[in-house]
Amino acid sequence: MLLGIPVVTVELASLVSRRSGARRALMIVMPLIRRLTRHRKLR
Repeated sequence: MLLGIPVVTVELASLVSRRSGARRALMIVMPLIRRLTRHRKLR
């Protein structure tokens, strides 16, 4: 499950980058990754 998360984020980023919205994707993906890492550290 954990290994599948980064793969999905990369796929989403590649799809968004095609539409010239890479910056928007980073603004959305980065905070999500930070939240996941925080939850992982708590546990």
